[in-house]
Amino acid sequence: MRIIVFLLFLISSERLAAATTPVLGTTTFNNNFSATANLLASTPSPGSALNVGTSIPSGWDFTVTVPGANVSISASAAGANPGGASDFCIRMNSLTGGVSVQTTGAKSNDGSAFQLQSVYLKLNIVAGAPANMTMTGYRSGVAVSGATLTVNSIATATWTQFDVSAKTAFANVDEFRFTQASGSSAVISFEAVDQITIAAPINLPLTLLDFSGQRTDNKVNLQWTTTQEDNTAGFEVQRDDNGAGFSTVGLVQAAGNSTQIIHYNYTDALPAVSSPAYFYRLKMSDLDGHSTYSPVLKISTPSSGLSFSAYPNPFREQIAITMEAPEADKARLTIRGINGQQLLGQDLSIQKGTNSFPLPAIVHLPAGLYLLNIATSHQQQTIRVLKIE
Repeated sequence: MRIIVFLLFLISSERLAAATTPVLGTTTFNNNFSATANLLASTPSPGSALNVGTSIPSGWDFTVTVPGANVSISASAAGANPGGASDFCIRMNSLTGGVSVQTTGAKSNDGSAFQLQSVYLKLNIVAGAPANMTMTGYRSGVAVSGATLTVNSIATATWTQFDVSAKTAFANVDEFRFTQASGSSAVISFEAVDQITIAAPINLPLTLLDFSGQRTDNKVNLQWTTTQEDNTAGFEVQRDDNGAGFSTVGLVQAAGNSTQIIHYNYTDALPAVSSPAYFYRLKMSDLDGHSTYSPVLKISTPSSGLSFSAYPNPFREQIAITMEAPEADKARLTIRGINGQQLLGQDLSIQKGTNSFPLPAIVHLPAGLYLLNIATSHQQQTIRVLKIE
């Protein structure tokens, strides 16, 4: 049973709107506006317009990120939109000439999940070649494994459909974002979206709380913890021998249905020919045939002290840290700008051996160089990471 908590979000200085769930089907926005409307006035990047709509809130929040610029969001009358069925779209704008929109996104206003089927995107390119654009699905601020689609050579002022109806990774998301794909460098002054089509979410098997492992001699001991299992079937433990490709090395039966925290473990006997690093992931499946993957865990040769790294580095959208810890401990992760100003902080519980933690919050920071510091009760280390546009 789903419990919806009604919250109040500030839409503007004059208007409040209750939390709203996007309506299943296609949202075209033309019923929400009777005239071109400015939803978000000039504001420093990033900027968000919450629960857009006038007399009919749409249930969608929109965000635009343009590093080093002011931004705005508007409901624009764009004539015959895709298929000729809609008069309005939501336009996310850069207000500084020659500075490109980096990320735009749409999220359900009340945080409810949905199955994304398709959405139309239109760009206004002021410099550079046609753009290659990637759409990524997110759940609770974390990119969902496999929930990506890239469409190449999108020309200016052309509606392009991103159809993900056949991609099961988009079956349970609460947000999607557009960014330029690797190698694409068009200067985009605005991105517009329309005709967002969603269905009821497909419940994925479970929520994975953590995934860790330790290497001892010629074996690796893996542990993971789940909560809220729903019709789960089991786990395939998959290993990649230092870039050789993933293959299944073991199976672990799942609880089936549970709202309790459950701990699992698996011991993998390593091949006779040793590799400098092993990579592990879990394929988590339910009884209906749906599946999803865990983050990838890197297991290296044991070390005598704390060490950590970040991958990928440089990064655009996703980055995670991997720590090798000589013992279980508490840690504090801080992210600072190159000027030393603290931007983000997070408390972590680390286990003896290898630990992996995604960092969804850092993707909202503008492009640039950042310092990641890990401090435990015994020592601390700092590394540099570079976010690129």
